[in-house]
Amino acid sequence: MGRQNWKIKNLEVCMEVSTTRIHKPILKKLGSLFLNLAETSQDIFWIRSVDFYTHVYVSPAFENIFGISRQTLYANPNKWMNAVIIEDRDRLRHLIMEWQVKNKKGAAYTVDYRIIDAYGEMHWINETSYPVYEDDQCLGYAGVVKDVSSEKLRVKEFDNAVHYFRHFVERVSGVFWVKGSRGDKQIYISPTYEKIWGVSCESLYQNPKSWIDYVLPEDISNGKVNVNFYETAADQRTPDSKYEFHFRIRRPDGEIRWIKDTYFPIMENGKLVGFAGIAEDVTNDALREKELWEAKEFAEQANRTKSDFLAMMSHELRTPLNAILGMSQILKTHNLSDEQQGQIDVISQAGQNLLALLNDLLDFAKLEAGKLSFTEETMDLHELVMKIKGDMLLLAHKKGIQLKFDYPENIPSKVMGDAKRIRQVLVNLLSNALKFTEKGYVQLTANCLKKDHKKMTLCFTVKDTGIGMEKTKLSSIFNRFQQINSVYQRKYDGVGLGLSIVKELLEKMGGTISVTSEPGVGSEFTCIIPFRLQADSNPTLPARDLLEKQAVNNSTYDRESRFNMNVLVVEDNLINQRISKIMLEQVGCQVDIAGCGKDAIEKMKKHYDMVFMDIGLPDMDGFETTQCIRHNETPGQRVPIVAMTAHVFAQDRKRCFDVGMDEVMAKPIMQDDLIKVLKRWAA
Repeated sequence: MGRQNWKIKNLEVCMEVSTTRIHKPILKKLGSLFLNLAETSQDIFWIRSVDFYTHVYVSPAFENIFGISRQTLYANPNKWMNAVIIEDRDRLRHLIMEWQVKNKKGAAYTVDYRIIDAYGEMHWINETSYPVYEDDQCLGYAGVVKDVSSEKLRVKEFDNAVHYFRHFVERVSGVFWVKGSRGDKQIYISPTYEKIWGVSCESLYQNPKSWIDYVLPEDISNGKVNVNFYETAADQRTPDSKYEFHFRIRRPDGEIRWIKDTYFPIMENGKLVGFAGIAEDVTNDALREKELWEAKEFAEQANRTKSDFLAMMSHELRTPLNAILGMSQILKTHNLSDEQQGQIDVISQAGQNLLALLNDLLDFAKLEAGKLSFTEETMDLHELVMKIKGDMLLLAHKKGIQLKFDYPENIPSKVMGDAKRIRQVLVNLLSNALKFTEKGYVQLTANCLKKDHKKMTLCFTVKDTGIGMEKTKLSSIFNRFQQINSVYQRKYDGVGLGLSIVKELLEKMGGTISVTSEPGVGSEFTCIIPFRLQADSNPTLPARDLLEKQAVNNSTYDRESRFNMNVLVVEDNLINQRISKIMLEQVGCQVDIAGCGKDAIEKMKKHYDMVFMDIGLPDMDGFETTQCIRHNETPGQRVPIVAMTAHVFAQDRKRCFDVGMDEVMAKPIMQDDLIKVLKRWAA
């Protein structure tokens, strides 16, 4: 091997080559342009002799990729093939031999193989080689080698990602799919399609729209799935678009399955190129939802039935109670012997107990349905407590029990709250204490726990010297239908709803209740109740005023009240007619009776100061009758109309006011309540 200088187009290149003269024409043919490109490229350019063994020229990039100097390769051409890893070496040699045998002009080969460089690092090589001809004579071979390790790594990573992706989508419960932009080409469908649709994936590749054949016709007609989705509004879709359809399919075996199909557009350079999505079998969810809906419907129907039953029972019980309590009150106004008076008291007390039970049951039903109404309005707390004391004194006196009230005068009087519910809580606790106390006392104590200019928190304590309870019973005392034990249940009246209602009422008002008790010593119930204060709340009320208010409320009936009023009672029940007439006449009213709505409208041609209206009338109900009366009234001469009804639910009361009634009295009618109503409207 000698050194020879060749001048190629005025460019001298010094290289160590074979003395074979054939090399000179090759180099001259390639020219300086090739050399400039080869010397600066990151790829390897090489030229070999016609025997494909001797390296005429190798560009500098060879040293960067193989880690071997060009001079070493020129001296030992086997260095190239020796760098190829063993697994690829025989394949490469075989390819070159076949190519050389064919050795057609213009024929080239391209091959990928791996090498280990001088530093032990592996490279992926992409080599393209072609013969160099002059006329019909092969002068040698030239080629280009690229280091494609990065590309191969990316391809491998992509292949791995595809493998993992397929591994994932072929195991998820839903059907993963990819379609062309018009939906007429099925690019991919996961094997789960066969499990859900019950047909082969191949059938969908052959006919990408065949899945529609299994959709129930009614789900197509009602728009649950848009079979023309892919063909419409393609230009309106964005990368953020998302579509979802819920529909049913009928499999070839006849089974109905619920499908949720969610998909999104595939965009490339702002252009829609396809769709991808996942179709999930949500049959179990749909069935559960259907079962829940049916259960909800059943529960709502049961609740409506219960409400209707309670409304009917309330009406049917209040009607005879009106007769029992009404006649008891009327009889008490007659001159009776002590024995007769005691007998009337028994009847009256039994009726009151039944009424209290009925009210508890209705409150329980309303609480259970979340329909018990609460109002926040101005109330006089001092007055409310003194009225409660007056109401409780009679029961305490009958049992020979001392009733104590400890109510500090510095507690603000005017507060915002629900007077009806506060009264219900305190009366229930005091009634319970009196019921379970045979001797000693019952005491209500009030304390202000904290107060600022906007609100205060009061603590009411009801303490008795009654039978008390075991500590093991205290945790369940506020449960519904819970009483102390079977022995006490036989001795004391009630169904065990009172305390549970008290607890729920307090919680609805933001309060709490707790209890301590000891058998044979007594019990102590503690209620914490928050109130909002009125801006002009009077902080104190003189003790003398409290006593005067108490004295007024100690009288259950105000028999001295006289009302010179013309009153019309609209009532179809003969017993209720009689009771209402007697009660009203006892306080000085002149009373006419109308047995039906039409009769009432006719009688209204006469002037009345007040109308008491039943709701359940035989021809026109009380609502319609009231509307007719209001329609026929002369402007400025509105007559107060008060409902006297056994329909006591909130919707009934609302309807009374909606049709033009002014007040609602729930049956049974108590004489003191009747007097209060007359006083309000007489004023």
